[in-house]
Amino acid sequence: MVNLRYLAIQANDGSPHASISNLVYLQMLIISSRKNVVVPKTIWNIVNLRHLYIKSGENLMEEPGDLQVTGCPCPSVLASFQTLSQVSPQSCHNIFSRTPNLRKLGFCGPLISSLDNLEFPNLGSLAHLQKLKLLNTFPYPNATRPCNPIMFPEKLKKLTLYRCLTWRF
Repeated sequence: MVNLRYLAIQANDGSPHASISNLVYLQMLIISSRKNVVVPKTIWNIVNLRHLYIKSGENLMEEPGDLQVTGCPCPSVLASFQTLSQVSPQSCHNIFSRTPNLRKLGFCGPLISSLDNLEFPNLGSLAHLQKLKLLNTFPYPNATRPCNPIMFPEKLKKLTLYRCLTWRF
């Protein structure tokens, strides 16, 4: 199964095993679980990975480690990585520099601050981002303040907001 390109798994304990990185030719990974998923840092060793779809929950990405390339430690960059869905905004701070060609991104988690501002990680380095989904899991009693349009990349074509705004009439 080393040559596998597509894999859809049901992770009963909430996380795929770290050995998933042995599937070096994997291009699409779909993870379903009834629990929140913790994506192991070994996922960054799958250099051909293009799409990571997580089907449910508020999911975490482990901090990417460094790869050993010809004896020199180099940060793992997934140049062909294009899709990341249903990931917690708290676990994405050091991921975007390693996914320069990300086109589709979905956040799921607390996106409203205590000051009723819409908050998520800085997307400035994602020059190719075209689709963004924001799924807020934090209850907000007051209307959310509008966010600064500078927060969004220039090439963004589609923005989906779920439980992020309250309309006042």
